[in-house]
Amino acid sequence: MPVAGRTIPIEHSSIMAGPCPPAIAESREAGLLPCMPTHYVTKHLHQGIESDHFRVRRAMPRIGGFQSFNTARRTVCGFEAMLWLRKGFSFAGAWTVREQNQLLAHCFGLPTANKA
Repeated sequence: MPVAGRTIPIEHSSIMAGPCPPAIAESREAGLLPCMPTHYVTKHLHQGIESDHFRVRRAMPRIGGFQSFNTARRTVCGFEAMLWLRKGFSFAGAWTVREQNQLLAHCFGLPTANKA
């Protein structure tokens, strides 16, 4: 039985129904999301995208103690950015904190701290 002003879809699937359609629509209007995003429906492509998240989950318990959600979100984004940089650039040598700091300083024009 349809509710006034709403229609009930006959078929449900993860492709047809997004997790939060109003938020997605607002993000598209604000220009944060493309109008036609790429959606991978095959399992092997999805596995390739999600394959590096175990490294982020493994590192999180060691750092905890966040006082706000925003700080935690930015920290996780930083972890994922470093993993994507390493995965994309195929570094042959060590990928230590010092090399990461030097790369960020070079990319964003930041002053290099603790020069040794």
